[in-house]
Amino acid sequence: MDYALKNGCQAAKVSLYSGSNTSFELRDAQMDKLQQASESRMSLFLYVDGRYGTYSTNRLDKKELESFIRNGVESTRYLAEDEARVLPDASRYYKGGKPDLQLLDPQFSAVNPDNKVALAQAIAEEALGKDPRIISVESSYGDGDGFSYQITSNGFEGETQQSWYSLSASVAVKGEGEARPSSYWYESSLYLDKLVKEGVGQKALERTLQKIGQKKTKSGRYTMVVDPMNSGQLLRPMLSAIFGSALQQKNSFLLDKL
Repeated sequence: MDYALKNGCQAAKVSLYSGSNTSFELRDAQMDKLQQASESRMSLFLYVDGRYGTYSTNRLDKKELESFIRNGVESTRYLAEDEARVLPDASRYYKGGKPDLQLLDPQFSAVNPDNKVALAQAIAEEALGKDPRIISVESSYGDGDGFSYQITSNGFEGETQQSWYSLSASVAVKGEGEARPSSYWYESSLYLDKLVKEGVGQKALERTLQKIGQKKTKSGRYTMVVDPMNSGQLLRPMLSAIFGSALQQKNSFLLDKL
């Protein structure tokens, strides 16, 4: 950040992130795909001569970063002015002293990979063989952790760590005619000991069987019962339309209607 300020920035924010994730995907309780990934990156938010630019890189060598920052400053000067884009008022920054949000499972690194696979196998077994119409059962276990650090030129400095775990299952069955309905279920948690580990495969099967016999209906006005899992699809267009960016770009069906 200091290097950016010395090379033409009037204000700056730097964000660092390091994280990893693992997933085990099974088909009919047999291992199908194993994936493990990790990443580290730095993001720059530069305020230069009334202009604002954001830049990100995963090449964290000091010499390369100096060149990256200089190029970012110069590139920002080519952008249109944005006088409304400034760092937040420093008086509103979090000053510390609040309770730990407990977003990180302290046992995250101690979880045995064999136990992860066993969890995915167990939820697959909940559905396999339970109905003769079943075509396939896919199940998966996933987890990840991340560390974030952020600092601004007007006084904020903070960091956070978090972890997550998830179990999911999807089931496909033979329906009427050529129909092959499928559905899924999942559970997630910040802590492994609080993750719901039973019923995921069973729920996925139940949701799939409910789709058998679905038929198209004529267009019209109907009273509609919406599955809570799909409620976001109904609300997303309205929420997207009231984003400040959508209104500013005149890309909203609610423009001049609020």
